[in-house]
Amino acid sequence: MPTQAVPEILEKSLDPKLAKVLAQFSSLLEETVNYGTHILKLLVDATQKGSDEVQGIVRCA
Repeated sequence: MPTQAVPEILEKSLDPKLAKVLAQFSSLLEETVNYGTHILKLLVDATQKGSDEVQGIVRCA
């Protein structure tokens, strides 16, 4: 069971508008990380095939 914060010290309630903005930001951050995994895999695969392909990919970026 995770440790719970002391409510008098760390208030965890959020304004509904702020919660909506944070949810949107979280979705954007998750999408960015997911997209980055595709780039990372592309570079790893290219590295395994040879350095010429990696240089071409890096130049395009």
